[in-house]
Amino acid sequence: DGTSQLVQRWYVFPVHTGMITYPIAVFARTVLEHGPAKYQRYARRYLTLLRKSIGHHHDEWRWSELDNGERGGDYFWPKGAPLSWDGLLQPFNQTQGLGMTMAELHRISPEPGYAAQVSAMVASFLSDMETDGDAWIWRYWPTYTELFQGYTAEDQLSEYTPSYPNGAKQYEDISHAALSIEFMVVAHRAGLGAEPEHLERLVATYLDKVADGADKVFTRVDGTTPAVDSNAAQAGRWLGLAPWGPDLAPHVTAVYEAMELEPGSGSHLSGIAYVAWALNQGWDLG
Repeated sequence: DGTSQLVQRWYVFPVHTGMITYPIAVFARTVLEHGPAKYQRYARRYLTLLRKSIGHHHDEWRWSELDNGERGGDYFWPKGAPLSWDGLLQPFNQTQGLGMTMAELHRISPEPGYAAQVSAMVASFLSDMETDGDAWIWRYWPTYTELFQGYTAEDQLSEYTPSYPNGAKQYEDISHAALSIEFMVVAHRAGLGAEPEHLERLVATYLDKVADGADKVFTRVDGTTPAVDSNAAQAGRWLGLAPWGPDLAPHVTAVYEAMELEPGSGSHLSGIAYVAWALNQGWDLG
């Protein structure tokens, strides 16, 4: 008898911390490298806050030895955290979201700890690539995770999803993949394991698998499921690869013109900004 009331519990996702802090880290680096002195004290204060934000997730990091012998690493959700996949490793895009902030901080001043983690993220990602012609394709859940392979209640991995025996095998979608693309570009600029040949493979992923004719895209990186407009609008977020793929920006522009994209979200605005950046070769500006 009696009544009870559900109480909402909070959880801070590493990827959300990364999506908030990465632009701040870019701002801080830009100011410290090129900005007027009057702003630099603010940038240095931001650095302190950024490091504290990353540190919040310190206990959610897990090192691993990959099948190729390299050292990998991923974030995981602690068992008992108030979400569906507590106790399990996170998908690539969520781990990498915070990796972008680490890479930017390493560019400002060498950070051996961050460098090691970002390099491990890159190694984990590269170890899971499937080659399809010149392109790389990959799954949403890393193939070495429990969520890809499946698990049972006897494994005692998760409180909120005690059993998931069949696993989740889907290929990554282009919106979440855009986080991985941005991460690999940032890791390359920081000199942390992402090489030009890796980025050229990802260019081929877009041109050979994601692109659907002259002005459309597919939803998944393996070239399946025609994208509706809300998914197609995310294509612009792949344009960090434009320095390694001059054909990317014209195709994304054609996609946006065909769907008559009008910005309705932050990701739409980001995609349009990327188009302007790529068509004007903004990477030459630093």
